[in-house]
Amino acid sequence: CVFPKTHECPVCYEKFKSLAVRAGKLRSIGQDDDLRPLYRGVDPIKYDAIVCPHCGYAALSRYFERMMPHQGKILRAEVKSKFKGMEISENMYSYDEALLRYKMVLMCDVIGGVKGSRRAYSCLKLGWVIRGKIESEGPKLAPEELEKLHAEELECFQNAYEGYVKALSNEPFPMSGMDEQTVMCLMAELAFKLEKYREALMLVSQLVA
Repeated sequence: CVFPKTHECPVCYEKFKSLAVRAGKLRSIGQDDDLRPLYRGVDPIKYDAIVCPHCGYAALSRYFERMMPHQGKILRAEVKSKFKGMEISENMYSYDEALLRYKMVLMCDVIGGVKGSRRAYSCLKLGWVIRGKIESEGPKLAPEELEKLHAEELECFQNAYEGYVKALSNEPFPMSGMDEQTVMCLMAELAFKLEKYREALMLVSQLVA
């Protein structure tokens, strides 16, 4: 399912290859309550964070080529000047590699000043990757490492929830490719995970009103 895809970085203009998943090869087996898609035999979410190995610019695949001139200038100054390079796997990404790539995406989201809903979506997907690592490697991990991963997953969902709450007041739909009803369903589920039961109930009430 995985193949090397060529990209051109909108920050440094260098070409490079990043692993991607052939959508036609994926076999869906459903989704989690927070919309995390599930597939047989492969976790495509690991491959959605694209990182330029030349300058360190990183973004989710749907946003990678969307670059405002002022954002490119900031990222060249703040990221490229400090980037020391990274090793690139040629066949598949481990969960640890995927986590590093997603954290670089979040760093670039913050430095580049992207929309709040975009940062929220990056946090959400980072949480999904952490859950994938827990499901895949959990039996081999020490209890304290598992506890840390669960805490990090919850922190990602906290940041995602807060990001979408703020985005509702100043961004139009669709957000992160989702319509209003989907975003509200997602927020209700995140609120429930965070034990914000009153907020979850209010969101559900708005959906059924």
